[in-house]
Amino acid sequence: MTLFGFFTAVCGKRQAVCGLVLLLPCLLLVCSWPDTSVPIEELLEAPTSLDRGGRSLVLYASLARDYMPVDPPGGLMLYVKVWCADSLPTNTDLTTDLAWAIDRPARAVWETAVDTGGAWNPHGFLRAAAEAEGPKWEVGRLCDVMVRLTDSEGNVWLLRAPDVEIEKVW
Repeated sequence: MTLFGFFTAVCGKRQAVCGLVLLLPCLLLVCSWPDTSVPIEELLEAPTSLDRGGRSLVLYASLARDYMPVDPPGGLMLYVKVWCADSLPTNTDLTTDLAWAIDRPARAVWETAVDTGGAWNPHGFLRAAAEAEGPKWEVGRLCDVMVRLTDSEGNVWLLRAPDVEIEKVW
């Protein structure tokens, strides 16, 4: 039975049409993505590696919920690391300022500023952490994590780490 058929059987044809007209905006609202500073399509299509001067940069990401016994369970914590796939140190002028965690099945997005604590470290990778506690998403869920990278000339790239599992920290 279709939704229209259900409404018709319960309310009659005229009320069914009115009910569906009123229900449609609600369905569209529930099924849409929240607003982000970068269009959601760009985030979801971000590459998993970035070729820079013949070297391939990749993103490692960690999402965790804080369940330390001292405090009530906290929201998400996000840590990211951009490094060369060959694990060799690299000189680069890239920095990051924003990150996103996306829970695709729930159509939920967490956009957060990140702090790098300075430039690339001597071992050749850039670390960053979320500046604020995130949402209280379920432990074990898989999320995509993205970062925005910018170089000294103002060029911007997105880099994605797919299927990052939310872990529990004790």
